[in-house]
Amino acid sequence: MKNFFIAFLVFLVWSFFGLWVYSWFHDVGVSSIRAAKSNTTPVLYLNDTTANGEKKIDARKNSLRYDSTTNTIKKPLISHGLKAINSKGDVVFIYDEGIKIVKNSGAISIPESCIDYKHKIYNYLLNNPDKGLQIIGLYSPNEEVQFPNYGIQRANKIKQELLLLGIPEDKIVTKSVISPIFINDSIHTNAIRFLFKSLSRDRNKEIKTKIPEKEIIYPKFSGSEILVNKELESVLKKILTFVAENPNLKITVIGHTDTIGNATDNYWLGLKYARQVRWYLITKGGLKRSQVTAISKGETLPIADNQTRQGRKTNNRIEIIFN
Repeated sequence: MKNFFIAFLVFLVWSFFGLWVYSWFHDVGVSSIRAAKSNTTPVLYLNDTTANGEKKIDARKNSLRYDSTTNTIKKPLISHGLKAINSKGDVVFIYDEGIKIVKNSGAISIPESCIDYKHKIYNYLLNNPDKGLQIIGLYSPNEEVQFPNYGIQRANKIKQELLLLGIPEDKIVTKSVISPIFINDSIHTNAIRFLFKSLSRDRNKEIKTKIPEKEIIYPKFSGSEILVNKELESVLKKILTFVAENPNLKITVIGHTDTIGNATDNYWLGLKYARQVRWYLITKGGLKRSQVTAISKGETLPIADNQTRQGRKTNNRIEIIFN
């Protein structure tokens, strides 16, 4: 019996000693692994499991990113450049460089790196006959006033290239978006965007002839008079098209001014401008007098800074509201 207790005691001592040795080695190993992780960056490779001798590519050196959810390596996300998306927001194609524009110019400059964007658009529309293309051109509020605005001019340049490629005109719609793109520079390199939408030919035509909420025009002012120019003539043609399709359409002409002078004088000046445009629409367009109303907002609704010359020029405007 005595020998049994001695043997059992020896067994317990060696057991505790073995557990202590195991725990010591385990802690050292974990600490080493943690230290290694904190001091190194794991290298991700493309073709890491290939067996045909392909060279492994370091993902970091090639500016790739690792998606831990799918365990795959992807190209980096690009926030700028020339991009086309569909109506769901999915990227159809994207280029690192975008189309360059210069302030106060409708010209565009397409870099060599994305010169084949036209063929990508052509092939996408060919493979998706139920889709149409919306070309979005950006322009800035501090650019010179143009009709059509620089955004539309830039988008139309792209449209002409696509038409020459053979894309039907009724599959393309141009649109402008105003944005403060010229802040510290007179050059912008992300001026055009593309959106593919489900547009039938009938729907495309509907968009082109849809009556806008309002038109802003800048007739040529001479003292207290408005001189007829191409912009005013162009707006009259658009209005006649709208009226032909909507005989009961009502038109309100609103005169706006800058803040030079006093508020009362500016109210009457805005009303004078509005009445002159109203009279032009009636006499030259054959519109009914009861169909066109002239009012003034004077200096009360500026859309630009009246402290600058360009801002005052922008605020001296005529708005035509359709209802």
